[in-house]
Amino acid sequence: SFLSFSNNTKHSEVSKTDSLYKPRSSVRVGIESHTPKKIWASKAWRQEVEFYSAIFQKLSEQGFLRPGFKALCVGAGSGQPVLALRENGLPDAIGIDRKSFAPLVRKGD
Repeated sequence: SFLSFSNNTKHSEVSKTDSLYKPRSSVRVGIESHTPKKIWASKAWRQEVEFYSAIFQKLSEQGFLRPGFKALCVGAGSGQPVLALRENGLPDAIGIDRKSFAPLVRKGD
């Protein structure tokens, strides 16, 4: 899985194996057992959004992310990285995963 950020002149990738990717929580919420509304209301889901948000803020400070960039989150799960990007100035960010998780993640393989 990776996240890709780009505009017409800049491209950067952050791999989940990079040292920057260290989830604070190992809690994973199963998509099949919850509706999006219930997951988004959970404390664990919001903590994941905050984790990604901290990474994206650092990337913004380093010039890798700027308003107007397009972002595609591959393997986006239930959408935490997508929401974090949207909250950090990339309103068109979208995720893709094996299961759809509307409106943040689209089905794709």
